[in-house]
Amino acid sequence: MNPLLVGTALESRGRLGGRVPVTMTAVPAVLLVGALAAGLVPDFPTRVGETFEAAKPLHWTLSGLVLGISSAALTMALTARGRPRPGPPEAARLDEATPPPPLGHIGDYVAWLLTGITWLGALALPGVLAG
Repeated sequence: MNPLLVGTALESRGRLGGRVPVTMTAVPAVLLVGALAAGLVPDFPTRVGETFEAAKPLHWTLSGLVLGISSAALTMALTARGRPRPGPPEAARLDEATPPPPLGHIGDYVAWLLTGITWLGALALPGVLAG
């Protein structure tokens, strides 16, 4: 245990295996169900396009498939890299010497929201400029 964290609120943040709140699992669950519906239900994309009065029916494209598969692969790779692994004792001591970043501050959420919006805007900009 890190002596800097003993007796502080940060002491329990490094522990794994706690119960995940429902609010943190509900959103991914709804998104996964929607993704399954979009992929498995016949004509689901076309019906969604008609509902929102899209000019042309939605369809799969090669670039969309490549981007989807590559982003899923990148997400899985980054997740696997971030998972804790058993390692040599000196690596564990190095991890204990660094306190975890403070979590839960509203400024952190705002900063990540703005970062995500900026990245999405940067990715969408070429398409918006092309018309």
